[in-house]
Amino acid sequence: MKLGTSDDKADSDGDGIRDNEDKHPAGGGETYKITVHWRHNNQPFTTQFGIPEDKYLYYKTQKRTTSADGKFATSHDPVIQTIAKDIADASVSAGDSCKYCLAIDFVESMTYQYDIDYNSNIDYPKYAIETIVDERGDCEDTSFLMASILEALDLDTILLLYSDHMAVGFASNNCPGTFYNYQGRKYCFLETTNDPVSLGNYFTVWGKYMNEKPFVIEAN
Repeated sequence: MKLGTSDDKADSDGDGIRDNEDKHPAGGGETYKITVHWRHNNQPFTTQFGIPEDKYLYYKTQKRTTSADGKFATSHDPVIQTIAKDIADASVSAGDSCKYCLAIDFVESMTYQYDIDYNSNIDYPKYAIETIVDERGDCEDTSFLMASILEALDLDTILLLYSDHMAVGFASNNCPGTFYNYQGRKYCFLETTNDPVSLGNYFTVWGKYMNEKPFVIEAN
């Protein structure tokens, strides 16, 4: 037993990280205070929450696999659940029932950054919490974040992996643009980066990806 921890609890300080994987198992680590400013239909919103340093470091130290892994989407994480609730509340405040539309604007507040510029890796997928704390990421990172939020909003979600791009698909019978059929359901295409802004449409596959069949990854 480490000093200050409990033999009766696997997570002595209640931060969601098991003691044997926690940098500060007895507590005392820093809490990152995150404030995200975002807009929906020209209406400003602010989402605030705390992320324990140990939680961020836990995700940060996990072994990186290929981007084709749904584990990077973490809809059950309490922070993601908090964000989803805030988006649901904002949906009521804005009088807009399109929760995924608000989720787009929240995720779009993240700065786009290539992996090579982040840590000199060609491919370095991030967990959703990492992207939030770093406030930046590339298409795979914002896709994992978006999938996490949409799943937390009770929208069945998949990840769409193209030759050198990733986007999200959410289940709906009324897609506003491109859709794919997967396991008997229709999934609407959803872009998570700023790339298609000039096209004015986040729901239609663009560029060379129009001729590609994406590899489907199920969000965890």
